[in-house]
Amino acid sequence: MGIMLLMNDEERVVGAGIEGGKFGARHPIGVVSRRTGVSLHVLRAWERRYGVVEPARTAGGQRLYSDADIERLRLLRQVTDAGRNISQVSDLPVEDLRRLVVEDAQQAAAGAVVDRAGGNGTAGYVARSLAAAARLDGEAVHGTLMRAVVSLRPAEFLDEVLMPLLREVGERWHAGAFSPAQEHVVSVASRRVVTWLVDAYESPEDGPLLLVTTVAGEQHEFGALMVAVVALDAGWRVAYLGTSLPAAEIVKSARLLDVDGVALSLVNRDGVDEAVEEAAAVRAALPATVDVMVGGGGAAARRSRLEGHGVVVLATAQDLRDLLHIRGEGVRS
Repeated sequence: MGIMLLMNDEERVVGAGIEGGKFGARHPIGVVSRRTGVSLHVLRAWERRYGVVEPARTAGGQRLYSDADIERLRLLRQVTDAGRNISQVSDLPVEDLRRLVVEDAQQAAAGAVVDRAGGNGTAGYVARSLAAAARLDGEAVHGTLMRAVVSLRPAEFLDEVLMPLLREVGERWHAGAFSPAQEHVVSVASRRVVTWLVDAYESPEDGPLLLVTTVAGEQHEFGALMVAVVALDAGWRVAYLGTSLPAAEIVKSARLLDVDGVALSLVNRDGVDEAVEEAAAVRAALPATVDVMVGGGGAAARRSRLEGHGVVVLATAQDLRDLLHIRGEGVRS
């Protein structure tokens, strides 16, 4: 008993009595999430909606996963990251998933060769945008990004062009290799392109509705705009309300519009504690059937607190796509 008292919750379940006699099931859900890269919320949704794995349970009802479960989930994470919907791959055997992962890796490697040889592909768009920004040619940056956005699927544009570009610009700015003016050139061009992309969508009249905004004090709009693009591409309608809305206004708008979800972008790491309270207030005031989700660097910095309030924290754009796909099917069914 003395040893058991020294263990944390995750350690305590290892070796506990397991209902159903599933041998090898010894990993608690938190460990599985960290090892596979699948967020807790998405993992639970994948299980409920698609039955991707069937974890054992302790006598107390806690999920335990086997090494085979972890491998399957890791493979599913890889193939969905490559652009497939979970509904298309959820029932594939592990051998087929492995083949898909190899195929995707080969295709990515082939694309990288083309990028290096001729400056084409997604890396070429990034390189040309950076070169144009270095000479403060905002129209060239805009033109390059527009060619990318009309040539690629939205997910490819966001994940392989825009986000890598913004990360590289941010790193160069922090290192002193890019001036504020060069950073602004990319920001302005990127916002023009994403705004155009949002306007280009025709939302289905019967699609679920997502309210997108930022909490009070959060003035960074770009993350919210990208959330809008991901949602539109997933077949959702979007009510985009700009930036810096107090929790009471978000709740009032969500009720008035009868939304199916609320997405809040939290980029700024300053004042993040106040932002957490705002997001928690939104979650507490809306019914459980309405998902309240937060993404961005500020959210990642307070993940445990947000999740403690019942807010879904999204680490990547793929997490958002997975959640919207699952929830969208639930709303339509």
